Amino acid sequence: MLNDVAFSVYAPVELTATQKVLQLQVSHEYTLEKDKYHNQVMHFTYDRLAPFESRIVRVRAELAMAEEPNAYPNMQAKSFIQAEAFVESDHSKIISLSEKLTKKTEQQTLQSFFDFVGHQITYSGYIKEDRGALYALTEKSGDCTEFTYLFNALSRASSIPSRAIGGYVYNGNATFKQKDYHNWSEVFVDDTWRIVDSQNKIFMTQLSDFIAMRIITPEADALLKNSHQFAYFSEGISIRMN
Repeated sequence: MLNDVAFSVYAPVELTATQKVLQLQVSHEYTLEKDKYHNQVMHFTYDRLAPFESRIVRVRAELAMAEEPNAYPNMQAKSFIQAEAFVESDHSKIISLSEKLTKKTEQQTLQSFFDFVGHQITYSGYIKEDRGALYALTEKSGDCTEFTYLFNALSRASSIPSRAIGGYVYNGNATFKQKDYHNWSEVFVDDTWRIVDSQNKIFMTQLSDFIAMRIITPEADALLKNSHQFAYFSEGISIRMN
């Protein structure tokens, strides 16, 4: 018998420039925790579970998705301009490359960063541990996370706010599958956040296909620390998605 079983799952981000959660339908009781970035985590607890007992939690989210980004308060943008772990925008190699790739306009500069990352970095397949922007630049390799971090680092080195997003890319209704989890960038341009997916070579288009589950913040601020999709806090249990 297991007592006081607890686990947590990210719900879709409540509000972004292209996404708004209209309704969550959940098969089990839960408590909802939010942060200032509109991240949402559902916390589930059970007093006890019998040996080999299983529980199936079904979550249905209704989202409104925009084909063009809506205006977004820029107060959040200030949180995504500094160097941080894995986004080494203050490193001399990142700064030098950012300056080299800078063009006459901000839009042209971002296109230049996007082109460099998309064409110079080779997709390695999934890597469990985050390696960061400097690793991607040095090794010319990485998974979607490294593509994202390098684009973000180049943008921040040019004083353009940029952040990493975790979620799924689907065209239309879908059942989320754990293997499809993906990271991409958002850059703050013209008073709103715009989507850039360097790995898949998507630059500010197909916006309604990108379903944000997590705006990635430094681990100290993250609701589930370094967990990307879900986390559990009890020994003797296992969790899987779908």
